[in-house]
Amino acid sequence: MRIRFGLLLVFVALAGTVAGGATSARHTGAAACGPAPHKLVKKPALGKIPTPKGVVYTSYKRAGPTKIVGAYWATGNLTAIHKAYSKALKTAKYTVTHEEQDAADSEVNFRGFGTTGQVKLSKRCSRRILITVTIRPA
Repeated sequence: MRIRFGLLLVFVALAGTVAGGATSARHTGAAACGPAPHKLVKKPALGKIPTPKGVVYTSYKRAGPTKIVGAYWATGNLTAIHKAYSKALKTAKYTVTHEEQDAADSEVNFRGFGTTGQVKLSKRCSRRILITVTIRPA
């Protein structure tokens, strides 16, 4: 009877550790990455929006006058790509109106050259940052 109870406690503790690890991986982006999204053949029309080194564009669509561009960055370092976009936008003479960074995502809002927009960065796996650039007329 004691052995069964001991085994039950070990099983419950192990199950909790595995579940906690899965939750932690999901929130910090430590999960393994699947295949990379397909790269666009040519860079989408972004106006004067700069592209930090290593960004790979994967999608482009319009929603009325708004442009929505998908991309990724393969190093997995959210802070580095956040700083790269912020610096590149400022260097290109855009005004960064708001910046925010959490453990698994980040935003850089901007305006300039007749546009407003946002660069949204999401770490969904261990080595890839998903990027969404939204550009609207001001």
